Amino acid sequence: MNSVVLHGALTQVLALLAVVAAVFALGWAARRVSRRVPGARAPVKVVGGAAVGTRERVVVLELGTTWLVVGVAPGRVSALHTMPKLDTPVADAPSAVPDNPFSAWLSKTIARRSTDE
Repeated sequence: MNSVVLHGALTQVLALLAVVAAVFALGWAARRVSRRVPGARAPVKVVGGAAVGTRERVVVLELGTTWLVVGVAPGRVSALHTMPKLDTPVADAPSAVPDNPFSAWLSKTIARRSTDE
């Protein structure tokens, strides 16, 4: 009786391994078949972006000769503005956040304490 149970368990393990191998093989084959054409470019290119909140961003997308400014938030993408593509790349804008006075104070305090010791 013991050999029948062992034979059944071995058959189940081998069947499971065959199913897992088939899933991996089908995934590999699907990736090989759906490869992009060499040299083809994606129609949308990300030009740049900036965080405007903890989970919100403003992103500039290039679509042919047009730039599309979109707002991206969890579960939502909204078109904000469209404009013709600029010939020159956009330079990084200076930070809108001023220097943090607390960080300056903390740096001075740490430096003062390290010289006192």
